[in-house]
Amino acid sequence: MEEFVLMKQQLQEKEELINTLQTQLSQTQAEQAAQLDKRSAEMEEFVLMKQQLQEKEELIKTLQTQLSQTQAEQAAQLDKSSAEMEKFVLMLQEKKELINTLQTQLSQTQAEQAAQVR
Repeated sequence: MEEFVLMKQQLQEKEELINTLQTQLSQTQAEQAAQLDKRSAEMEEFVLMKQQLQEKEELIKTLQTQLSQTQAEQAAQLDKSSAEMEKFVLMLQEKKELINTLQTQLSQTQAEQAAQVR
């Protein structure tokens, strides 16, 4: 009879141990599922951030290309404006020289006319 009581007690201890282990296993599984969900969310966020980074890199390349084109156009316009300005300055100088020449000729003509009148 003692043996029966001892076996019954051992059986009860084993059942308690099984219940404890089942509870621990359930908790561990729940924790692993939570970690997996967290990792999955983190991975989704990572993928989204990677996609956004690629989009921003493409935008940067596009903007750099546009900037280079705009700078080249501005440089060409500046060169054209500078060339036009140089032509204008040369034309002004020619006009000034012509005016000086004409004034000199006019002064000479007036002096000659004045000399003839006397």
